[in-house]
Order: sequence, then structure tokens, then C-alpha cells
Amino acid sequence: MARPTSPTDPALIALALEQVRAGIPFREIAAAAGVSAMAISRWAKAAGVTPGAAAPPPPAASAEPSAEAEPIDVSDTLLTLRRMQSDALRIANEARGVGNMGAAQRAVRDAAALGNTIARVERSEQAESDVLRLSRADIELEMQKVLARVQAITARPLLCAACSRALSVRFGRGEGEGGAASAAAQE
Repeated sequence: MARPTSPTDPALIALALEQVRAGIPFREIAAAAGVSAMAISRWAKAAGVTPGAAAPPPPAASAEPSAEAEPIDVSDTLLTLRRMQSDALRIANEARGVGNMGAAQRAVRDAAALGNTIARVERSEQAESDVLRLSRADIELEMQKVLARVQAITARPLLCAACSRALSVRFGRGEGEGGAASAAAQE
């Protein structure tokens, strides 16, 4: 076997783990791979591979559609992010189970990044729990309704609460029936 360009090449690790499962001694695998026997031992321990253990069977394909095939409702951002995180962790466990540590690391890294995003979304939702969001069009529509109500109110005559007589601005200023003379008498 040719020496790899990187000692942590995922293909090399997968091949070495297959040989560990087949029961080949670590030293022989290490000599063929161009790495130390200790590296093979660490890879096997990290993958949970027991020397001489048969490779795990591939996951059985189900004839029924799985829950993964269902369309995801993305209207709830937080729920969508949590589903994505659980999918990433499931992928990491599956990759770890078949000895693909590179894919497992990528999936765990993705799950951790999603965890940070989930925390930011939760913080922003808590900070904005008392915020009311309205579109500009909604505000304009409500302003037009308020202006129409004010115009309707100002178009009606003002009536006295005691006698129901129509009031005018002059009467409100004290310039009622007596004119300026009654205003002077009040002072």
C-alpha cells in the first residue's frame, strides 16, 4: 500500500479499521499504512472497533417512506434548526458506526455550529418577546382609518350635554349670545 499524503486520510483510516475488524495485528496494519501501531490503536479505540470483530452490517433500507422523506415546515426557524441539528448528530453516529471518522467529525462540527445558531435565535426571541411588528402597509391602513374617524367626528355639530343645544366655537370662548359684553361681565 502506498504511503498516503496525509496520515489522517479518511480512506486510510477506513481501510485500517476494516483490517482491525478482520483481526490483522496492529503492527502489520501500521507497517503497511506507514503509520505507528499506536495510531492504529487510537483510530480503533475512537471508532469503537474491537480487533477481530466483524464489520457492522449496513443499515437496512426500509420499503416504507421514512420520516426523513416528509417535507419540513420552515416557517418556524427554531424548530427547523433543532431538526437540522438532530439530523447532523444522527449522521455523525451513523458515520462513527461504519468507521468514517472524517464524516463523523464534520457532522459533529455542523451540529455544534447549529447549536450556536439556535442559542442566538433563542436569545433574540427572548429579547423581542414584547416587540410588536407591523408592516408599513398595515400602519398606513390604520392611519387612514383613524383620519376618517376624526373627520367624521369633526363634521358633526357639537351639542351641549345638558340641553342638547348646538354649540359653536364662539359659545365655547364665552362669546355666546351676549357677545363681548357677556365675556366682560364674567371677568
